[in-house]
Amino acid sequence: MVYPRTRRNVRLNNARDLPKHILYIPAFLAVIALLLSLYGFRCNFVQFVSTVNGPDGPISIHFGYWSHQSWVINNSTKGLAIEKTCELYPVDATAPDTAFKVGRTFNLLALFLGALFIFLDILSRCVYHAPKNSCRRVGGVGYLLCCLCSGLSLLILQSDICTDNILLKQTTGFQGTTCSLSTGGKSIIAATVIWFAAACGIVTMHQWHDAKLGSADDYRGLDELLVNEQPEDEIIHSAIL
Repeated sequence: MVYPRTRRNVRLNNARDLPKHILYIPAFLAVIALLLSLYGFRCNFVQFVSTVNGPDGPISIHFGYWSHQSWVINNSTKGLAIEKTCELYPVDATAPDTAFKVGRTFNLLALFLGALFIFLDILSRCVYHAPKNSCRRVGGVGYLLCCLCSGLSLLILQSDICTDNILLKQTTGFQGTTCSLSTGGKSIIAATVIWFAAACGIVTMHQWHDAKLGSADDYRGLDELLVNEQPEDEIIHSAIL
């Protein structure tokens, strides 16, 4: 039996033809942002570049929220030997200031909340064929929250690590140097932008999907036959009359 071609059937057929995998783009962006946030978790958030050149050019020492790049003073050459390892801050160091504590908290929250909302986003797509409006709102707000936390991680630039670094005060070649973002800090900026893109994408993609599929209200009165597509029996009957 051939069913008549109604507007409802045409709309449903168009919805079936949609590439469903595009709805996973926001989650994919969020995973990238999470990986960038993890990279910024290391001891390479900010850096100080020395005024004295080493054998391979200017020497830079990196600092993060949880650790710093280790270095030793080489007395034989009266210079620095930079090690490519991260070392936790010494216990006897000056207690971190407020900006450092707040920035470190948001840095940790960006990782935790990011992983949580990515899990919920992917889980909602596995449970529901198309996530409900509540799931979309939670995902969008969640990624925006991660964007905010990631951006506030840059408070380290206002902390004593950058403005009054006691670990570098007695180190030759670093007096008067300024703090700048290193690769970890730049990855945090990239993560902040991508978190925002994921939040916008999770709303935009579903709005596009709904526009194609149509809401339940759009189906009212759409069961009438399309123009010039009446059943064959009615056409024959009209011709006989």
